[in-house]
Amino acid sequence: MSQPDLSPPSLVQEAFARAPQALLLIDPVADRLLGANAAACQLLGGDTEALGAHPFSHRLGASLPLWVSFTDEALNRSPAWSDDLVVLDLKRQPRHVEVQAQALAGGRLLLTLVDRQKAEQRRARADLRRQHRRGQVGWERVEQVFERIERQNQLILGAAGEGIYGLDAEGRTTFANPAAERILGWSSEDMVGHDAHLLFHHTHADGSHFPVQQCPIHASFSDGQVHRVDDEVFWHKNGEAVPVEYTSTPIFEMGRLVGAVVLFRDISERKRAEQQLRDALAEVESLKQRLELENQYLQEEITAEINHREIVGESQAVAHLVRQIALVAPTDANVLISGESGTGKELIARAIHAGGVRGGGR
Repeated sequence: MSQPDLSPPSLVQEAFARAPQALLLIDPVADRLLGANAAACQLLGGDTEALGAHPFSHRLGASLPLWVSFTDEALNRSPAWSDDLVVLDLKRQPRHVEVQAQALAGGRLLLTLVDRQKAEQRRARADLRRQHRRGQVGWERVEQVFERIERQNQLILGAAGEGIYGLDAEGRTTFANPAAERILGWSSEDMVGHDAHLLFHHTHADGSHFPVQQCPIHASFSDGQVHRVDDEVFWHKNGEAVPVEYTSTPIFEMGRLVGAVVLFRDISERKRAEQQLRDALAEVESLKQRLELENQYLQEEITAEINHREIVGESQAVAHLVRQIALVAPTDANVLISGESGTGKELIARAIHAGGVRGGGR
């Protein structure tokens, strides 16, 4: 009597499809994804058709060399296991996974993927349950520890003079401290759960539209870098622009970029002080130019009068001589100067020359 078939194809297919672990069937040589169960589709954020639309290497990114080495090991010494591989979901977000590979007929591989973050969370919960069962740690005490940490964090956020708010990977506000509420005029209830860029960072200081794609805060979500800016504005709830400087810092959880925290400062007073300084410097420059013009005018007056000052004397004869010089100096008439040697004829000639058209003095 023949043995019944305990694993008909339909049952195997159902087991593959409904397995709680993420399962992928791949052809590493052809670089194709042949199948993915529901758990794998959930992990990678798409259905089998979308996941298989591109070569499997499209899902590997910068970790492709590690995957090549791993699949080679799996094909030659199956099964193989690794916990340092990364696979990209449909949004190109990295998923750090543990992978077990089993070689199948035809050079194919069955991959079992475990999200490392979730696995570590499960292990942590299991460890807490074990400790609880052993009486080492009570759940009440664990809750008290977390409550104390939460209170400390709230006190720190409340005491900070700078505005602080958090964002998730979609740009939605997750929290805002009292300083942020005071500076922006929005309450936490107004901000939490809403797109921060659309709420108060949507427009440049000159009134032009500020596309979110150009926002340094949102750049932290894609490049994972810290961005510092000191010449932008946030918009108060009453519609007024608030000059700010801010630092946007990405947040990573288990190696995955999950959001950002933004620390900002109202620099309105500093901007006003800088403008007052510029105005004062402009006024000083204006006074400097006026003084230079007045100095030039006085120099010209001094030049015009200096020739007469070389003729020293208070007598009527000297005064009469100075008046005669002033009369003839502006003309181009010939002037005869007579007198005995040593009486100052040359001095008078210089005065006439310098004070008239002959010397360009007037």
